[in-house]
Amino acid sequence: MTEVATADLIPFTQSQKDWNFDMKEVIRHVDPQGNGSPQEHKYFFELCKAQKLNPLIKEVYFIKYGSSPAAVVINVDTFVSRANEHPDYDGYTAGWIIGTEADPKMTEMPFGKLIGAWCKVGRKGKTHEITATVRFEAFDTGKSRWKIDPWGMIQKCAIAAAHRKAYPKAFTGLYEWSEMDQAKDGVAKNVTPPKPAPKPLDPPPAKAKTPKKKEPVVDAVADSVEGLEKIEKAIDDGAIAQFTWTVDQVGQDVSQLMNPEGNPDADAVFDAESYERIKQYKNDNFTAWKEQLSQEDFDQVVGLFKKLRAEFPEEIVNASQPS
Repeated sequence: MTEVATADLIPFTQSQKDWNFDMKEVIRHVDPQGNGSPQEHKYFFELCKAQKLNPLIKEVYFIKYGSSPAAVVINVDTFVSRANEHPDYDGYTAGWIIGTEADPKMTEMPFGKLIGAWCKVGRKGKTHEITATVRFEAFDTGKSRWKIDPWGMIQKCAIAAAHRKAYPKAFTGLYEWSEMDQAKDGVAKNVTPPKPAPKPLDPPPAKAKTPKKKEPVVDAVADSVEGLEKIEKAIDDGAIAQFTWTVDQVGQDVSQLMNPEGNPDADAVFDAESYERIKQYKNDNFTAWKEQLSQEDFDQVVGLFKKLRAEFPEEIVNASQPS
């Protein structure tokens, strides 16, 4: 796989002279499963830079499910905290939509038949609030957190959507974890509410125009090659230093590898695919850990993998052993 990376793409707020990284290791950090293409990695770093988000401290995540386009994901708290940096931000209110399709009602109390959620973002000096409403059926998976806390999950979707509408420049291309759960299924639900039958004398409804398909943003970003020239020069000049492993880094990678969704709020999955990912990750990096970590830290990492191995079902471990 061709590597697309540049020191200028790292979204650090400090001077880049203080930050020297091997971009191959940085990409492995943000996409440990290697699902993304070079163009998607480049787009991710460009967007992080533009939005001043640092993936190395988990402010932002690179998520890709199967053949679906990659997404840039942040937590709902980041939407709110970043909006607070705008002088005209005046807070938000959020709630739910309950009842039926024919008689929906907005409420701030999580009781009743849930059909959606809403959020209103205030902006000082504006005569009206920015409002977003989302349908529960459009995002609900019935699994994981959606099964445990459907009210909280759909409200996060509404909060994210409203803040994107209120500050499009600040949040364009950024999504919340709860908005991404449908993407991993690969098929979007048809949640268009049924239209009432027209009255006999009513004229037939006008045929809706098919919206013009927009080209993916990734295609436009992929055309830029200026970054490639800079990273090649940085490598030649020795300006990019070797990434150094830490116990915390290993722990973060393992947590993400144990969750195929890449969602820190979801539970770890102890299946055969997770075991193979962990096994491959350990084999790829074991020598580097031994060389770069202190003996105490190396022993801690080895202990982590022993403990993790014991959590997998015995049949999965046995099936992975060479015959």
